[in-house]
Amino acid sequence: MSKPASNKVLVLIICVLLLTNIAVLAWLFWPKHRPIENERMGATELLKSDVGFSPEQLASYKSLKDKQKETVRPLFERMRNTKDSLFGLLGDSLVTDSTLNTLTDHIAANQKALDLLAFHHFSEVRKICRPEQRAVYDSMVIKMFHRMGRPQNKRTEEKK
Repeated sequence: MSKPASNKVLVLIICVLLLTNIAVLAWLFWPKHRPIENERMGATELLKSDVGFSPEQLASYKSLKDKQKETVRPLFERMRNTKDSLFGLLGDSLVTDSTLNTLTDHIAANQKALDLLAFHHFSEVRKICRPEQRAVYDSMVIKMFHRMGRPQNKRTEEKK
C-alpha cells in the first residue's frame, strides 16, 4: 500500500472511531427518561397482564373504578379548595396559628378520608381476584403505592 492511500485509510478509521466514541458518550450522558417497570401501564392493563384478570373481572373492576372516581372527586376538590385557602394566606401577615391549624386539620381529615376510601376500594377489587391471583395483586398494590410516594424531580428520575 502506498503512503497516501494508507494515510487515507488511517484517517477514515480514526474518524469512524471518533464518531463511535461521541455516539457512546451521547448515549450515556444524554438526559433520558427510562420508565420504571410497568410505570406507564394503567391499572387495568396491569390487572390484565400481571394479575391475569379475565374479561369478566375487568368489567367488575371498571364498575368499581368508576364508582370510586365519583366518590373521591368531591374530596379531592375539597382538598384543593382548602389548600388554596391555606396557601392564599401567605400574603397575610396577620394570619393566626389557629387559622392555620384549622385549615391543616381539614386537609388532614380529607386525606384520612381519601386513604380510607382507597383502602376500601382496593379491598373490594381484591374480592374480585381468584385465590391464586391475590398474592400478585397484593404485591402490585404495594409497588404502586411505593411509586406514588417517590419524589418526582428530574435528578431522581435520571439516577434510576
